[in-house]
Amino acid sequence: MSDFPALFQLNRRDAATGLVERVPAMERVNALLAHPEAQRIVRQMDAQSLHDLIVEHGLSDSSELIQLCSAEQQRAFLDFSMWRRDRLEHEELERWLEVFLQLEDGELDQFLDSLDPEVLPLWLREHVGVLFWEHDQDLLDAVDAPLMSSPDGVYALVVPDEERIGPLLRLLLERVYSLDMDRGRRLLETVRWELSAQLEEQAHEARWARLQDLGFPSPEQAPEIIAWLDPGVWRRRIRERALSAETPPIVLTAGSLPVRELHLQRFEAAQLGGEQSVFIRALGGIGQVFPEAHVEPTADAILSQFRALANHVHVLDGADAGEISGARQAVATAERRLSIALELVAGDELPVASRALGTVPLKLLHRLGYSATQRLRQTAVGLARRGRFQHVDPPFSLLDPEEQDRLRGLLQPEPRLGESSAAVFRRVSEIEEAARLLARMAAVELVLLGQPGWSREQLLEGFTSPAEDPLTPIELLSLRGLVCTQLLRGDLRESPAPVPMDELRGLLSVFVDAAALQTALLERAEVWLDSTAVEDRAARILVSDWITGAIARLGDELGSGCPAQVDDTLLLTAFAVGGGGHS
Repeated sequence: MSDFPALFQLNRRDAATGLVERVPAMERVNALLAHPEAQRIVRQMDAQSLHDLIVEHGLSDSSELIQLCSAEQQRAFLDFSMWRRDRLEHEELERWLEVFLQLEDGELDQFLDSLDPEVLPLWLREHVGVLFWEHDQDLLDAVDAPLMSSPDGVYALVVPDEERIGPLLRLLLERVYSLDMDRGRRLLETVRWELSAQLEEQAHEARWARLQDLGFPSPEQAPEIIAWLDPGVWRRRIRERALSAETPPIVLTAGSLPVRELHLQRFEAAQLGGEQSVFIRALGGIGQVFPEAHVEPTADAILSQFRALANHVHVLDGADAGEISGARQAVATAERRLSIALELVAGDELPVASRALGTVPLKLLHRLGYSATQRLRQTAVGLARRGRFQHVDPPFSLLDPEEQDRLRGLLQPEPRLGESSAAVFRRVSEIEEAARLLARMAAVELVLLGQPGWSREQLLEGFTSPAEDPLTPIELLSLRGLVCTQLLRGDLRESPAPVPMDELRGLLSVFVDAAALQTALLERAEVWLDSTAVEDRAARILVSDWITGAIARLGDELGSGCPAQVDDTLLLTAFAVGGGGHS
């Protein structure tokens, strides 16, 4: 394979635009076919990469390339193409058979030997009935479908779909019988007597055994790469491991899987000028942190693990092994989650990320990256399950439209930046921003609905009942504004006067500045304290205890791994002092 990379590039830069683009499949196929040692090079290629190239180029246009492949590679093409989960796709098999039946006798004989013995009978049973000319005359007389004779004249073949299946069936039997008459008769006997369900199950099991050698897990094994772990605990453990290891452990996965060209195209495109993820930058930096003798085997180990990891994601996403769009999506997903994990572990320290990449199994890093976003989803689900946020239309919602969109995005199985956005989390900063947003949501909910013990229905009833002093028209307000008004107007029974709406809007305008909001509301709390008969010191202790309890509850709601900032708790404090200090 040493001369293969020099044969043609996987990516190139467009001379006119300067953009990086994939080299078209047609150019790559033509370059292969023109090489004087084309067959040797093709047979050294990874079968899955060859399959990708053939599908991109077009099956009907790739017959010359397919003829250069080994029988094992040709069988692998069927493993990738002719199955949809556990069912054989007959029309897809027919497309490939039309190409394979153009092989020379020797190559076709080798291909048939390598093929699982259940595949051809399974296809034939779908389209053909097999009877004996000599013994089944009564049955043949009752047949109202075209009949065909086997090449040896022994079997009568009932072909209901003669126009479509007939030509391919004739060619298949002629080639099989001409190579080995006994094989042809065994084929028709299997079609005559075996059950389709049993044939399909046996063929599927044999196919899965081969796919597992390529790093594809069974559907039952695939979820191991998303098994939950605590991000706060494991980011520290992985960092310590990365910094303490002098040399990387060389762990090759699934029999030292070669890198798949589809992956190389992605990595090379990024290195040629595309946007580089933390994973790709860390991969490019391993030569800076490990001894020279360890760099190449470490890179091979990482790429081998990445192929197995991407194949795990591929299966977990429910895509079929040969689905190229699914494979590209799996690569993007695995790369994104690894990048999140490396950023959690290393922050901006790229050498630490490179060390982690070379010393920690990629499956463990993937679990960390996945768990980081799932922690957000768990918190969002906890908030939504209480029914106070979701399915409430403005203005009767504790959330403004943007917050509702963000919350519903976090509730997706793969958390997104918003329900209206297809963007998923790629950076730790995005996770931290969403965590702070959840902290604010939880603060509002706990203070307004948790500590006072009110239900949403009670709040709505209070806001829709006639008031002595008319409020600003309800369509101009959010429920948060109405709640604040109600708290400061009605709950502080001895307050000198309700808060004017323009002042309330002024307070809410500094919502993101928690400290400023706290100061403003504390000033109003001082007015209330001064106007009551409660001794100042006792009142302040009461307020302090209330705030402490509310913050503790917020911590329980969010969990220790959520990076809630001090400003978020100050925001909670502001609402606590403004609305519940006396209760």
